[in-house]
Amino acid sequence: MQLSFIVITGNKVIGFTGREKQDPIKTKEYLADVLKRRGFSHKVTITGDRTQFISLLKNSGDAPEGSSGGEKAGNEAEQQELCRALESLMV
Repeated sequence: MQLSFIVITGNKVIGFTGREKQDPIKTKEYLADVLKRRGFSHKVTITGDRTQFISLLKNSGDAPEGSSGGEKAGNEAEQQELCRALESLMV
């Protein structure tokens, strides 16, 4: 499984496969499972459609749902940990 792009915004992970024959649903399920096992509750969305990917990014917002803005330091540490988890999947 390969992702051409992956973006973390708030509590969302948005990915773009960029390959016609790759199943975005299987990729989403795999990535969501890996993140869940590592203790993350981020919503994972994967698409193979470029237009949909751009739309998802434009509508993603910057803050996690239910965030008051005062949780920035804790969120930064969690985001760094999430990035490390995602980077560990890179080959």
